[in-house]
Amino acid sequence: MHWTDTARREHARLSQRYASDLTDREWELLAPFLPPPRRPGRPRSADLREVANAILYLLSMGCQWRILPKDFPPVSTVQLPTPLPTAEFAESMSAWSGLICSGFRRTS
Repeated sequence: MHWTDTARREHARLSQRYASDLTDREWELLAPFLPPPRRPGRPRSADLREVANAILYLLSMGCQWRILPKDFPPVSTVQLPTPLPTAEFAESMSAWSGLICSGFRRTS
């Protein structure tokens, strides 16, 4: 499968801060795998989409936790999200990271 102009426009990541940021379409696919808020308890203060963007940034850039850009949630929020992600969430993040690192290129 070759890249067409339509496919290039569809997969362009020009509007995000970072190339690893989730598009709205990707977020719609990933959001159902996130754990629901705990009840009773304090409401979530972190935006889970930003936490996912930070994790994808770390996975795609291969950078250290301490140099995570300041426009992401704090490292303590990204490193140990509460509640802990489900196994399905971890698998989906790993799959997204692989797609982003490969630049959405088809490998076969």
